[in-house]
This record gives sequence, C-alpha cells and structure tokens, in this order.
Amino acid sequence: MRRYVNQPLAIVADIILEDEDYNYIVRVLRHREGDSIVLFNGEGGEYHGIIIEIAKRHLTIRLKKYNPINRESRLKINILQSLVKGEKMDFVLQKGSELGMNAITPIITERSVLQLKKEQLPKRLERWHH
Repeated sequence: MRRYVNQPLAIVADIILEDEDYNYIVRVLRHREGDSIVLFNGEGGEYHGIIIEIAKRHLTIRLKKYNPINRESRLKINILQSLVKGEKMDFVLQKGSELGMNAITPIITERSVLQLKKEQLPKRLERWHH
C-alpha cells in the first residue's frame, strides 16, 4: 500500500503517524504490526518500511529502503482553452494542473461567451498565473 504523508522522510529514522494517517492505515485498511508499507511525501521517491508498533493513537513505521522514482510524464500537454465565465477558468486550471499540463493558452474565439476588454486581460492573466 502507498500512502502520502506530509512530513520529512529519511531511512535513518522511524516515523510516527497519527490522526487521519493512523485511522486510515489501522482502522480502514486493517494493517497490523509487521506489515509492509510504502510512504512518499512528494519530494521524489518512495520509502519502503515495516509497521513496528501500533499504539492506541499512533503507529510507528521503520523505513528500510528508499527507491528514487521520477513520475513526471514524458508527454508535453499544452491546452488551448477558450475564455469562460466565472470560476470555470479556475476549475480548468486546477484540473489541468492535476493532469500534469505543461502550459495553458487562453484564447478568445468569435463564439467565446466571455469577451475581455484589453484593460481586463492583464488582471486576469495575473490571477491565472498564481
């Protein structure tokens, strides 16, 4: 089982998980002491470990091995998106980011619902870049 944890990981230390992580691993997945687990924290790579202790409110995992993994896609995804009203453009940006897009180019077409004035464009572009 792979599990994201929001904390630093290192081979030399045991890691203690509490709260949501504890509940999910122990109560939902029903892992026991001695079970193998794979943790990652978004900084690249996976840490393979073994559950060495399950207490009442936390569990301890001994990290045994680090496996560097590059999950970046070899595909270059560029999206051309017609301008849309309201929060819809934010939604498109969010989902595009989740899918790993490299670039998005807002375009104005003759059938675009949203027509921006020249003075509005810099403000919108600034918002979409952050």
